[in-house]
Amino acid sequence: MRIALSIFLFLHGLAHLVGFVVSWRIIKTDEMPYKTTLFMGKINIGDAGIRIIGIIWLLIALAYFYSGWITYRQMDFWLSFTLTVTMLSLVFCILAIPDSHIGVYINLALIILYYLNDHFFWLK
Repeated sequence: MRIALSIFLFLHGLAHLVGFVVSWRIIKTDEMPYKTTLFMGKINIGDAGIRIIGIIWLLIALAYFYSGWITYRQMDFWLSFTLTVTMLSLVFCILAIPDSHIGVYINLALIILYYLNDHFFWLK
């Protein structure tokens, strides 16, 4: 189960890379168009602001890659680190709704899994 979770965390990190490459205009996609707004288009942060957000998406992606690695290696702090990254990811997914609504559900599911792990030890 731990290996499956490690792979899932790595894949979740890959999904976060989309926020970086779109905000830096590295790729163009109809599904995720370039925009400079947050909160469903209500707050415009401009080109510089969205690039900063893009850097944070990149850092979250790298943190998920690391999280997948430490989960796979069964390091003692994997749970607290991954939960912290997941909470940060949830905040940024909420900022980017509706484009990141799937990420909100995935992060909530991960938080529930961590809670269950803490109480039922299914990943230990």
